[in-house]
Amino acid sequence: MREKTINRANNMLTSSNILLFVIMFLLFFCSGFTALSYELLYNRILIYFLGNTTFSFTLIVTFFILGYSLGSYLFVKLMKNRKKLSLFINLFILLQMGIAVYHLFLPLLLPGFHHLMIEIKTTLINGGWASFWAEFVIRFISSSAILSLPALCFGITFPLVYRIYFGTITERLDEKTTGKIFGKINAINTLGSVLGPFVTGFLLIALFQVSLTLRFISIINILIGFVLLFVVLNSRRENKKVNIIKPSLLILTWTLLIFILPVHNQLGKKAARQSPADVILYYREGVFGTVSVSINKENIKMLKINGVGEVPTDHDSMRAFRMLAYLPFMIHDNPQSLLSIAFGGGITFGSIANTKLPDLKCVEICKDVLAAAPYYRKENNRVYENKKVQIIIGDGRHYIQNTREQFDIITSDATHPASFDSWVLYTREFYTYCKKKLKSGGVMAQWVPLHGLSITDYKTILKTFSGVFKHTNLYLANAYTIIIGSQDKIALKNGHFKRWAIGNKKIQQELCRININSLADIQNCLLLTDQYLHKFVKNSPVSTDAFSPLQFAELRSLESNRTVIDNLSALLNFRAKERLWNFGLDPYMRARILAEEGAISRTLDYINVIDPKVNNNELQFLKLKILKEMAIRDTPSLLRENDRTLVVKRLKTYIDLFPREGYFYSLLGHMYFIQKKTGPATDLIVKSIRLSPWNPAVQKIALNFFITRNRFKDALPVVKRLRKIEPMNKTYSDLQNKINDGVK
Repeated sequence: MREKTINRANNMLTSSNILLFVIMFLLFFCSGFTALSYELLYNRILIYFLGNTTFSFTLIVTFFILGYSLGSYLFVKLMKNRKKLSLFINLFILLQMGIAVYHLFLPLLLPGFHHLMIEIKTTLINGGWASFWAEFVIRFISSSAILSLPALCFGITFPLVYRIYFGTITERLDEKTTGKIFGKINAINTLGSVLGPFVTGFLLIALFQVSLTLRFISIINILIGFVLLFVVLNSRRENKKVNIIKPSLLILTWTLLIFILPVHNQLGKKAARQSPADVILYYREGVFGTVSVSINKENIKMLKINGVGEVPTDHDSMRAFRMLAYLPFMIHDNPQSLLSIAFGGGITFGSIANTKLPDLKCVEICKDVLAAAPYYRKENNRVYENKKVQIIIGDGRHYIQNTREQFDIITSDATHPASFDSWVLYTREFYTYCKKKLKSGGVMAQWVPLHGLSITDYKTILKTFSGVFKHTNLYLANAYTIIIGSQDKIALKNGHFKRWAIGNKKIQQELCRININSLADIQNCLLLTDQYLHKFVKNSPVSTDAFSPLQFAELRSLESNRTVIDNLSALLNFRAKERLWNFGLDPYMRARILAEEGAISRTLDYINVIDPKVNNNELQFLKLKILKEMAIRDTPSLLRENDRTLVVKRLKTYIDLFPREGYFYSLLGHMYFIQKKTGPATDLIVKSIRLSPWNPAVQKIALNFFITRNRFKDALPVVKRLRKIEPMNKTYSDLQNKINDGVK
């Protein structure tokens, strides 16, 4: 019966329309394929405008469906009484070409659009708008501006194909036959819609990355238009002579556009930098996310996933990474096995590997970060090459939930709890799974940030964690905190410190670099113990799988750009209220709050008054950091001083205070060169390059020095580095050619 129905429908087609009937059936599959492929790609593109949070996908889906619905409505409304088949066919060709050209030029327009959105946001905030509403307006404009037009076209395409399809049938069909054909068309479109994101997400992006995949999908739209145009021209050729010059010129134009237009994702690379002067060391648009590693003039690296900073190497972050790795070893009596959740840049796990436990495992959900790990080889001890550890690609929560293994220590270095689905690693259920997978005497440690979390959300995490483990301690790691949980009482043991921090030279070196030289330095980081922690978070909500307030943490953090200050102040005030004040910790917290507020002079005055009484190396480090920033800021005025002896003396003082800052070495080398002290000048310039290889000021001083002295071999690597630092500056390209000639 089914075959008779289809045969009857086919017999109703004229011979000139049969090919068109079949082609449209296939093209509708391709139309569904491209539409949902674009939606997946929008999610990767718009993350730079909307952030990597729960609301990103919501906005994308909202505007996509809204545009789709509006497009279908407009077509039905405006084309209700139109019946000319050629009109519908031409409209379909035009839509496919329009969709293609939009997505060919979209990557080129996005950087400028991104800059415009930043300017609008800045204007709104300066105009008195709250950060939350300014961010909301920008996200609304961004998603609507980028999605509305293509979604409208996709919406028009859906009913348009039906009109073309049934327009090829010369006789009226009964309802049953119409329904079956309608169902088949819808099924083929749905099949394309299912395969589109699947093939794009798991195959095309893996092969071509995001930008080239966008180009590839847009080519499919072009081919859809060309195929239909060919069919139409072929059907006309039966009746009259057809002019193929115009179609040929159209094909040539599109071909040139496809191969001439650049496909580099300039927006993604722009987002990979913290500042325009940063250099991108690694960039990859992978299946799991766009992963990048950049480095700034202060030699601080930053790993980003989808434009969101994950692994910085500044002092505060390195202190948090190392403390997260080593704190559990100062508590557990005899650990043999450890599970680390999240690899990131591998810094925490690389430190853990120094302990050489017999059973070390790490679970990382984003496989692409492993390719970036070599750029952190100095920080992660090349743990990615270590045959004695196991790095598992998978979801950390799923792994801890389903593994039958138990561990002595579990560390969690998950991404920020406000990021998209990271909140699932901060719920009561997750902590319960971890507790069950700990052996007797086991210890769990988790990184908890102070930034990007309101005091309510910060307390929610602490309340949830402390509600699962019988004993909990909270430690300060400068701009971050680390919470420790166990079923046994938690105590730092001097014997453990001697075993791990003194008995292991590598661990000792890493701890010394973060100003931990004794067990007292760790004890000075202890913020709250059991009873006080419970009191601090009293009446705070709990994060569960059923409902987690952390899903909306970003909204609350946007209400204030002082989250670090707010959280530190809350902890400091609570400690004062409970009379927990001690000179090993609280003065540093007070000084840090003043520094975060930008009160530099008050911070220095406070440190100078309190410093003799304080046993905290970090306070002295904070003081030196502030003094260095002031010295760098005041250096230009110093160089204008006529007394060269005074300038040299001051620069020598800066070098004594900041021996790792190449900028002062380069300036002193420049002063010696002016005084014709070529030997010392050369030594200082060479050392400055080694200390600050990505500081443009250092490189420019060195380049001028080497060129002036005709040392072209030394100048060549410097000018190459400057080209990376300032890729848009064509001066260095021309200069490199001249230096190459000098080398020859």
